[in-house]
Amino acid sequence: MAAAILSYGLIELGRVGDYALVIDNTFLDVGESEADQNINGQFFLLPDPESFSKLFSALGVPFHE
Repeated sequence: MAAAILSYGLIELGRVGDYALVIDNTFLDVGESEADQNINGQFFLLPDPESFSKLFSALGVPFHE
């Protein structure tokens, strides 16, 4: 059932825009133990087309339409 809900939302977003923004990230877990752990992941953003200039500006990336 969860897949059906997600699919419906992604179909609706697909009608608005054709682009996704993927941000790779690494979180460093510095604990009291001797072994620090890295946690790797990605953020997937599916913004509406009007938001790209604001997102790129906030990230310090040049944007040309």
